[in-house]
Amino acid sequence: MKPIDLARKMLGRSDIPREVQIVMSTIPSDTDINRRNAARIIHVIMRDIFHVQDIRDDDKLMEAEKLRDLYDCRSCVASIRQVYARGVMGAKYDLESENGRCMIFGGGDLLEEDDIAWEVVINAIDTHLGL
Repeated sequence: MKPIDLARKMLGRSDIPREVQIVMSTIPSDTDINRRNAARIIHVIMRDIFHVQDIRDDDKLMEAEKLRDLYDCRSCVASIRQVYARGVMGAKYDLESENGRCMIFGGGDLLEEDDIAWEVVINAIDTHLGL
């Protein structure tokens, strides 16, 4: 899935608002999108276009700290924390070892359509819009 396809699917239309274009200008447009950039696009659309407020509950946001690779992309941390805490995107890998559980977001992995819990996105937007 290309970044433009993700944005259009999220928005339900073909025109892309300026706020989303700004984020997309920092993402390669001619290749399939990776998970960390998908999180950035999803976050900006939910926050800036549909005005779904960011989660501010520190306990919920701390859940994302379990992701071993959360800080691999410093500019993506806030977006990954938001989509993870909201349940829009989960860990790509959940591994057990003798040292305990290891959860990895897999930000560099290519996005697969089923990586996104679309019903969570729709419910968050519908709830905010009062639908």
